Amino acid sequence: MSKSVRRASVHISLAAIVLGAAPCALAQASAQRQPQGMFSSAKPDANATTRLDLTASVIEGYDSDIPLELRPTLDPTGLQASGLSTIFDAAAGYSWKGARTQVGANATSTIRHYVDLGDTRSVGNSAGFGVSTRLPKQITLAGNQAAAYSPTYLSGLFPISSPVAPGSPGATAPDYSVNNLASYTYTTSVSLRDDVTKRSSLAVSGDYQYTDRIRETELWRDVSSQSLRAQYSRNISQHTTVSAQYHFRYGDFGYTARTQTSEHGLDVGFASTKLLSPTRRVAFRFNVGVTSADVPEVIEGLNVRTRRYLGTAEGEIGYPFGRSWHVKGNYRRGIEYVVDIPEPVYSNSVFVGLDGFLERRVNLSVAGGYSSGDSLMTQGVLAYDTYTANLRVRYGLTRQVGAYAEYLYYFYDFREGALAPLGIPPGLKRNGVRIGMTVWMPTLRR
Repeated sequence: MSKSVRRASVHISLAAIVLGAAPCALAQASAQRQPQGMFSSAKPDANATTRLDLTASVIEGYDSDIPLELRPTLDPTGLQASGLSTIFDAAAGYSWKGARTQVGANATSTIRHYVDLGDTRSVGNSAGFGVSTRLPKQITLAGNQAAAYSPTYLSGLFPISSPVAPGSPGATAPDYSVNNLASYTYTTSVSLRDDVTKRSSLAVSGDYQYTDRIRETELWRDVSSQSLRAQYSRNISQHTTVSAQYHFRYGDFGYTARTQTSEHGLDVGFASTKLLSPTRRVAFRFNVGVTSADVPEVIEGLNVRTRRYLGTAEGEIGYPFGRSWHVKGNYRRGIEYVVDIPEPVYSNSVFVGLDGFLERRVNLSVAGGYSSGDSLMTQGVLAYDTYTANLRVRYGLTRQVGAYAEYLYYFYDFREGALAPLGIPPGLKRNGVRIGMTVWMPTLRR
């Protein structure tokens, strides 16, 4: 089968799944009502069933990249070059809520003009469409189709919680771009939830992901993966839930050869919330378990598969305090499959964030993440450390116009002796400053 035919069949299959099903809106207990207008200055339009919002930003940025000792390893025309840039960012979000069905669609696009290079490039585009519908007998069917174009996916090592909701777009991270090797990634998510009784539920979900490399070569090949999850949950009290989950993942986790990895995992979980007020609550959850992974190895010239058993853990906490402040944290220990890394890695990762209003028009957000890991297949081959920090202050000039200033720090290092992924320098330290204006346009309310 030719590559063009294979891509077409993949796209047709994805469309068929989306039209026949749609995404799972996993409501987080810690979620707060989304602000409207520039932050909270606009009154909520809770009665609107149809919404269309457009957002556009113009941003001036400066990045200081790369220790001097790494400059000889870089392409002088690459995205790693330090200097000034102008960033144009646009987003559109549509939602419709019926009595039993929700529809969502979102799209984002980021274009960056590099002043020193005299070049303008697309550094991130994404789109998503999804539907969630309530069927008879307390059954919810959901599905989502997402697509993303991005020059890098290393930011996926940070454990940021991102539940799939109707219209969730693909992930991009333009501020973390480090090379010119771009890809298109298509992700289909389907879920079915059955509220078996008033206190228990059974949920089954699956994902298919296909990464289409631009300018594919023998050492930079397309990859795909599939995953399946089944979870049983039971409420042991009004605000406390216990769960048990099985998951399976299989695919081409690695781009330098046609090697495939499969994984089976079991875990148990606990989730609890505590009401602080009618609209504020503390939410906490954690899962612990074990996974078995069959990974390929080359022993005396023969390709063999080795089974490894590893412990996994995942946790999340969200705590609102004061009138508008909210702190959250995520932790994850387990196997990570990042499309820009040629082998699965076993890692420990943490992410924390703080967000709130200094006063009615001034919003402050602070976030930081850290991840450390190594190759699941060969110890020491891909040992790495990476961390990031972000500070942003936003000011609402009017209900629809805002200004902001932001500082970004990003660091990663493939430790001495480790082989860096294809086309990625072995280490990077980035300091970035952004100053921008954002316009929010509530185009449709009905």
